[in-house]
Amino acid sequence: MTAPHTGPVDPDGRADRASHPDRAGLPTWLVVALAAATGVAAGAAGSVAVARRSGSPTVGLLAGAFVGVLAVVGLPSISIRLAARAVLAASVAALVRFGALSGPITSGSQAVLAWVVAAVAVFVLTDRVATEAQPGLVDPP
Repeated sequence: MTAPHTGPVDPDGRADRASHPDRAGLPTWLVVALAAATGVAAGAAGSVAVARRSGSPTVGLLAGAFVGVLAVVGLPSISIRLAARAVLAASVAALVRFGALSGPITSGSQAVLAWVVAAVAVFVLTDRVATEAQPGLVDPP
């Protein structure tokens, strides 16, 4: 016997099987905040990566932000927590690869500072998603 589906339901009343259960019932502010934080982290890494290859940092910022937001919002069959943390891992790999994290953080650029703040936000918000996705232990009286 399979567990009942707790994901979103389409207008005909059928369960949407393509959506991951941890996305069901999430507040809009949480999805928007997580997408924004992921976009900032990926954008900061994209900016650094493109700038180190003699390109325009603006192009890297926009491309990274687009990829980050698209991964979180545009892949409904994947856990929103997994998508955000995977983009964060890819962005830190880009920062390490292009030497932005070589040395003390005080000698880094503004992009590294933005990445650190966004990374903390992603971890806090994904923890909040985990809290929202779990049923309560007891029903309130």
